[in-house]
Amino acid sequence: PTPRGPTREELEESPTMAIPRRTLGKQKKLILAGVAGGVLLLGLIAMLFLHQSQKTALAQAADTLYRQGATAYKDSEFADAASSFAEVVEKYPSTQQGQKSKVMAPLATCRMAVERDDWELAYEKNEEANAALIEFDRENGEKLDTWIAARRVEMDELEGLRKKRRRFTEAMSEAEELLNQRHYDEAIDHLTGEVQDMRLTEEESAEIEAFRVRVYKMQIEDEWGTLSRAIVAAMDQS
Repeated sequence: PTPRGPTREELEESPTMAIPRRTLGKQKKLILAGVAGGVLLLGLIAMLFLHQSQKTALAQAADTLYRQGATAYKDSEFADAASSFAEVVEKYPSTQQGQKSKVMAPLATCRMAVERDDWELAYEKNEEANAALIEFDRENGEKLDTWIAARRVEMDELEGLRKKRRRFTEAMSEAEELLNQRHYDEAIDHLTGEVQDMRLTEEESAEIEAFRVRVYKMQIEDEWGTLSRAIVAAMDQS
C-alpha cells in the first residue's frame, strides 16, 4: 500500500513534525538537465560569436592600416610606410597583418637608409626583416608561400642595391679627390672603370655626367690659365 502523509490533526498536534520533501521524478530531472545544458550551450555559442566578432574587427582594422602602409611603400614614401607598419605591429601584433608588418616595417626603414647612404642601418634593418620573415615562414609558410617568396626576392635585391649604392658613392668620392688634386684624366678613368658594370639609375647617370662636365671645365680653365701666363711672360720678355 502507498504510504500516507500526516493528517491535519496530526500536524496540529505535532507542530514541529518535519514536512516530507517531494522528490523530483526522473523525467523532470532530465528536463531540467536539458534546460540547463541548453542555456550553457547558448552561452558558449554567444561567447564564441563575440570572440569571433572581435577577432574579425581586429583583422579588419589591421588590414586597413596595413594597406595604408603598403600603398605608401609602393609610392616610395618609405617614412610613412614604416610608420604605418610599426603601428600595425604595436596595435595588432597577433593578426596576420601584424606578423607581415614585422617584416615590412624594417624593410621600409632599410630603403630609407639606402637612399640616405646609411649603409650600417640599411644592413641592420635588412637583417631584421630577414629574421622576421623566417619566423613568419615558420608559422604561415604553406598558406602564404607566394608572399614570402616575393619578400625574399625583394630582400636580395635590396641588399644588392645597398652594396651597389655604397660602391657608387665611394667611387664618386674617390674621383672627386682625384679632381681636387687636378688629376683630370685619372678622375674620369677611375670613375668610368668603377661604374662600368653597374646598372645605373637615371639619377646616377646624370650625376656622373655632371661630374664629367665639371672636370672638363676645370681642365679648360687650367689650360687657358697656363696659356695666359705663357703669353704674359712672352710679352714681358719682348
